[in-house]
Amino acid sequence: IMRGFFRTDDALEFNKSLYPAPAPVSAFSSLLTGQPNKIYIQALTDCEMLVAPYTELLKLYDKHIDLSRVSRMILEQVYIVKEQREIDLVMLEARDRYLRFLENYGAISQQIPLYHIASYLGITPTQLSRIRAALAREG
Repeated sequence: IMRGFFRTDDALEFNKSLYPAPAPVSAFSSLLTGQPNKIYIQALTDCEMLVAPYTELLKLYDKHIDLSRVSRMILEQVYIVKEQREIDLVMLEARDRYLRFLENYGAISQQIPLYHIASYLGITPTQLSRIRAALAREG
């Protein structure tokens, strides 16, 4: 499991993405723009990664059109997840965001610290603890 996060000037961290294996992990906008990456990527559990220089990947896309298609399909799915997350952050209450998180990431929820989950949900660890306690009382 990996996370993508950004850090403010005063060293506060905010989780942008979670990547349960297997998952494509990259600073894609940095690759496309050539600008320095603003998102840090950190392994939260032991990981095995396949790494490819972007220029070499582009050569493979040109040589193997099916690889290019599969890559596009993966990126489309990544975009859909990203868009839904943005909608959820704006439209859903914290409790509902947590329930959606459990639907999508329940398998990893016990493997990463709760403060990372809270950050991903855009809430404080205290808020997450209250939500979890309320859900436990509800059964």
